[in-house]
Amino acid sequence: NPNHEETAHALAVLYLKKEMFSASAALFKQLAAMTDDPAHYSNLGYVLFLQSDFVEALKAYHYALSLDDSRAGRFASLAQVYREMGRNYHALMAMQKAAALEEESVDFKLVLADLYGRIGDLPKGLAVVEEVLAVKADYEPAKEMKVEFKRRFRQGS
Repeated sequence: NPNHEETAHALAVLYLKKEMFSASAALFKQLAAMTDDPAHYSNLGYVLFLQSDFVEALKAYHYALSLDDSRAGRFASLAQVYREMGRNYHALMAMQKAAALEEESVDFKLVLADLYGRIGDLPKGLAVVEEVLAVKADYEPAKEMKVEFKRRFRQGS
């Protein structure tokens, strides 16, 4: 019975895995309406993002965050949508919240550094990269980003 929450969720996830995004989105919309569970809105946002329906994905993530703003992953997902839309300042604000909620996440910090770079704040971006390298000196993505920031500094951009 697709009206049963567990069944609908399992089916929505199956459709997602099979890249049947429209069917998955329809079921996550149904689940969200049935339960008002922020996880369903987050899942809906993800499926909409995969379909490049960024405006609707933003709505889903914002609603999920209005129900529960304690999960860093939701803010990171919101930042990803904004970044894809070229709205880097909004992405930066969302990513700052994600990084604050999960201070130990080097990956969140690197996304944050990248966003600082995208808005042209190279000193802040480099500072965040240095924070990551202070904790994880051998982290190759951070070392590569540091080289890129320094190259951009030399070029004056």
